[in-house]
Amino acid sequence: MHTLLQAQHYQLSWWRNAAEQINWRRFFEVSELAGVRVEQDDVFDATHALTLDLYAQGLIDGVRVDHVDGLADPAAYCQRLRQQLSERQTQRPGALADAPAWLVLEKILSPDEAVPAAWGVDGTTGYDFMDQVGAVLHNGDGEATLRKTWTELTGDDVPFDTQVQRAREQLLSENFGGEFDALARALHRHAADQSPYRNDVSLPAIRRVLFAFLAAFRRYRTYSSTTDAGISSAPDQQALQQAYDGALATLHLPDHALLFRVAQWLGLASDESKGARAAEALRRFQQLTPPLAAKSIEDTVFYRQAPILSRNDVGSWPADVSPGVEAFHAANAQRATDFPRALLATATHDHKRGEDTRARLAVLSDMADAWSAAVREWMSAHVAWRATVPCHGAEGKTLMAAPSPADELMLYQALLGAWPAGLVAGDKAGLAAFAERVAAWQEKAAREAKNVSSWMLPNADYEAASRAFLNDLLCGRAAEKFVPQMAAWARRLTPATAANALSQTLLRLTSPGVPDLYQGSDFADFSLVDPDNRRPVDMEARRAALASDAAIAWTGDALLQGKQRVIQRVLTLRQSEPLLFCGGEYLPLEVHGAKASHVIAFARRHEDKLAITVALRHPAALLGDGNTLDWLDTRVEVPGAADARWNDVLSGNAWVSSAGRLALDDVLGVSPVALLVAV
Repeated sequence: MHTLLQAQHYQLSWWRNAAEQINWRRFFEVSELAGVRVEQDDVFDATHALTLDLYAQGLIDGVRVDHVDGLADPAAYCQRLRQQLSERQTQRPGALADAPAWLVLEKILSPDEAVPAAWGVDGTTGYDFMDQVGAVLHNGDGEATLRKTWTELTGDDVPFDTQVQRAREQLLSENFGGEFDALARALHRHAADQSPYRNDVSLPAIRRVLFAFLAAFRRYRTYSSTTDAGISSAPDQQALQQAYDGALATLHLPDHALLFRVAQWLGLASDESKGARAAEALRRFQQLTPPLAAKSIEDTVFYRQAPILSRNDVGSWPADVSPGVEAFHAANAQRATDFPRALLATATHDHKRGEDTRARLAVLSDMADAWSAAVREWMSAHVAWRATVPCHGAEGKTLMAAPSPADELMLYQALLGAWPAGLVAGDKAGLAAFAERVAAWQEKAAREAKNVSSWMLPNADYEAASRAFLNDLLCGRAAEKFVPQMAAWARRLTPATAANALSQTLLRLTSPGVPDLYQGSDFADFSLVDPDNRRPVDMEARRAALASDAAIAWTGDALLQGKQRVIQRVLTLRQSEPLLFCGGEYLPLEVHGAKASHVIAFARRHEDKLAITVALRHPAALLGDGNTLDWLDTRVEVPGAADARWNDVLSGNAWVSSAGRLALDDVLGVSPVALLVAV
């Protein structure tokens, strides 16, 4: 049998060896999904024939490219796909032949990164917008308080950047060993081609400096062409230089010279000749860094450190405290100029929390002191409970209580964020069902964090003890006190949650770009990470609500239920004025007065058409425990100095501007959002 197996084209081996021995390119770390070499002409033609045929027939209007950073040459791929779509555009029936194909990329943009215009695409699928709109709804001062609370309760004072570096080091060692080794060997072969270094560079030395370089690399990847291994763009050079500087600080002096050479071979400015082996090394480098970045940030650190859980979502960099209204305006203005047809998302199949879960948790940045006091009380009360269920730590080496302080603090945020409307003490069936949902999240969170448990080696003791803790909170002895307290928090946050949710919705629908609507999120979306966010959607209930003539209620629980109607009315306006939103100018509007920091306002203008978006931010300080908004002297400056009459598309109310100013006591006197068009 051994001889027979050895004669095969595969190697039968223990499954845990895959990370170190696999010799094909995988989808992230999923060994069952192998990458294809789409950069080869015959592979491209075969894999795109159906898509291009559907486009030519007019059955689809565009293409969404998932995980573009995993390709050998994203720029060349996008340019070729655009060319192929353009060649088939004239074959499309009727008026469809007049419009170019829509081409968007699922891509995470690092801070200060943009999709290169030369790629010929319409933009991203909207993770960048999801981060921007979430950030503008958070209060930076409150975030600072919550970060201090996190440090004091968990003992974790490690900066986010350092957490990411540690995660990258762990993943390189445990999850991407095969890919790392293949890159190191490719660099060693390239070193052998460089005559001055042929006998002076060892493979262990390359592994040592490469490990430090990859751990310090912060972007998803670089994009210089692998066909000639040419010097890369200025953003690539900046990313490579930062990685070089970071690695330099961790390596001993004897390795510094080799680090410099390796950094040059991977694209840092160099005028040395290039060859096939250099191109191979560069390609392997560029296809390793994207999964390494994604797994280290979104699927590891986001589950290790969460002072405010709503900022830990796909496309976000939580180390950036809420950047404010100016940053949001700048991003919108840039998109209007460069990518007016980019997708705008606030919920996706991959989000960590539903858009309204994030909207509710964002309110905590307005109520940081009160929330900090609550979690301190809960954690203090449950110390004795945790001490009764000690469990084995990672690989049974240590004895610990479960959940850890960090996991417990994240659990309280998850419970509050996803708390179902109307769930109260005494609803045993509802609490049990909710506990099942949160338990699935809790298990995934523990394994993704890779501190105590993992997908590769689950820690059954820790996971069972953590689940027992959750069940005690919701269904056991602790529930008598804890459930009423958590339910009270959810009720207390309802008005501010609804305000945040509707502001987020209106900003998505009126900002430059194409608004996306994830399945079911026209109703309140208090989901958690998948599979919770992929549950079946009650379409019949949504159809019935859409057919209703009921007016939008701007108070209490009913406010969030008006989300669907807001979406309907804005989309109706977009349909009647497509050029206003698809190609109109973006004009940030100035807000003055005592409450100016609580407003974001902008106009979209095309020729003589004008629409003004006004949305509330940081609502808790204005709403208190009720729904009344007191704007004092706050006003928004509208284009034009003359008096004008404005109709609110959402409420049906009409207002008059005086000397180019609109009083917020009128426009947002009752509702948190308004969309004004000149009458």
